[in-house]
This record gives sequence, C-alpha cells and structure tokens, in this order.
Amino acid sequence: MRYYKSLCSIIAIDVALFFLVSLFYRPLPGTTTFMWMKYLFFTPLIVVSVLQVVGLLLNVMRGHVNTIGVTRFVVYRYDTSPLLFGFGVAWELLLWTLPMYLILEFLAGSR
Repeated sequence: MRYYKSLCSIIAIDVALFFLVSLFYRPLPGTTTFMWMKYLFFTPLIVVSVLQVVGLLLNVMRGHVNTIGVTRFVVYRYDTSPLLFGFGVAWELLLWTLPMYLILEFLAGSR
C-alpha cells in the first residue's frame, strides 16, 4: 500500500504545484514557457502510469492483482478466482495505459 500512497502523493504534489504556479503566472499559448509548463506537468503523470504498469506486471507474476473496487482497493488472486483476476488485470491496464496514451498523443499533437 505504501507504493500506491507514494504514487498518489506524486500526483497530488504535481497537481498542487501546477495549480500554485498557474495561480500566479499563466503563459500565453504557443510560447516556450507554455510548452515547458505543459511538459513539466504531464511528465510525472506519465511516470506514475509507467510505474503502475510495472507494478501490475510484478503483481501478476506473483499471482495477484490490486485494483480499485467500488469503495476500496481489492485484491484478486489467480488461484482463488481466475475470472476476477483476469478482469482486474484488464481493468488496471485500461486505467493506466489509456491516460498515458492520451497524454502522449496530446503532447505529440500540440507541437
């Protein structure tokens, strides 16, 4: 759980710093400062997504997956429920690869 808490704190710090900076300074779109701010904001989100996928692969090799339930984190084990385990793996891949793909597509398209 400390792993997930640290990744969530990275996202929270990133969003808080970006909010604080953008509160006092808003660069004009298309400027170099705007591009730097955009990349500096999205890079930690991409890193967290990559680390989550790596953590998922390590958990799958151990035979379990930690995923988000309706109200809490749940752990699905392959030996007790292969169907829910497969659902958990698919859900986690969707949760972490789709935002990463969309962010990378946004950064590549806005050059």
